[in-house]
Amino acid sequence: MMIETSGHGAMRENHNLDDGAFLAVKIIVEAVRRRRSGGEGIADLLKDLKEPKEEAEVRLKITGEDFKPIGALVIEGLKREVLKGPESVFENSSPISVNHEGYRVCVDEGDGKAGWFLLRQSLHDPVCVLNFESDAKGGVKKMAKQFLKWFDREGFQGVDVDAVRKIAK
Repeated sequence: MMIETSGHGAMRENHNLDDGAFLAVKIIVEAVRRRRSGGEGIADLLKDLKEPKEEAEVRLKITGEDFKPIGALVIEGLKREVLKGPESVFENSSPISVNHEGYRVCVDEGDGKAGWFLLRQSLHDPVCVLNFESDAKGGVKKMAKQFLKWFDREGFQGVDVDAVRKIAK
């Protein structure tokens, strides 16, 4: 199964089609199967999941005419910066080893807390989506500030980051 942060889901058994109805039916079937076998239902699958202390999602509008190369350039630049390690603007950050969509970065927030951010390009719209999650108070703001420091230094043209600026305030 593949699922986007926007909630679109696709399953191999349905030829990787982004089909919400198919996914909904699969969930209903699983819920009934669990109930009949005496289980607690679908909620049982989610009971150990925890919510982040903070989270945010912003869309970086790409104003250039051919948005795909512009978005790819920003994501590749982010990869290069994060891979610099300790010399990177993104302190205590490292790439997550498997990135199926965009580029996800793990952030060590200290005291055993971890956050992450993900930059991905929309397949259809002229935007890059930037997600943040943090287990530390003020963690999303800190990540947003680091992102802006890097982005402004790089001087990317045709990408509107005003939504990130609002988070960083």
